Amino acid sequence: MSHLVNDMIMEDIADKIWAKVDNGDLDIWRDITELAIERGKHPDDDMEELVNILIDQEWEGLPDG
Repeated sequence: MSHLVNDMIMEDIADKIWAKVDNGDLDIWRDITELAIERGKHPDDDMEELVNILIDQEWEGLPDG
């Protein structure tokens, strides 16, 4: 895939995850809390870092091609 397509896909993933955070989606907050515990982080203090990890995980879960 081209860099532009990859950037658009990554931006779409980020937008969807941040929208869930902003809307108080319980599943995403559960994921953030679990990730924070695993990484020794605080969900509020390290929110951006934790969401970026979730975005990267979602990206890595996409099929190649």
